[in-house]
Amino acid sequence: MNSTRRLSLTSELANATALLTAAGMRVDVSNTHPDDAAEDEAFALVLREATTNILRHPRATEVSIVLTPSSLTISNDGAAHEARPLRGLAALRERVTHAGGDLDIRHEGETFALHATVVRA
Repeated sequence: MNSTRRLSLTSELANATALLTAAGMRVDVSNTHPDDAAEDEAFALVLREATTNILRHPRATEVSIVLTPSSLTISNDGAAHEARPLRGLAALRERVTHAGGDLDIRHEGETFALHATVVRA
């Protein structure tokens, strides 16, 4: 059976907020993304991966999710001082690039952020 189930950005945003809040983190969501683009699979994929990574390394107390029509930024304050390998993020970057976008990874002190952009036609 071939499943082509697409990720829903609206569902991923609700899921991420619920999971991170249940894990004791304060989640701030700024959403200016239009409702008609709620099925943006590239952003949904980035959000899912970021949520998974934050939950795997649960030192974060605050998570910020900023969504605009052309970008998604997820940042948290739980990054360790030492550099960690970013194996899963390399594949994610490739998928975002394939979708016509870019993924910027920032790690500064205790803050870790993913910033994805997608050019809309």
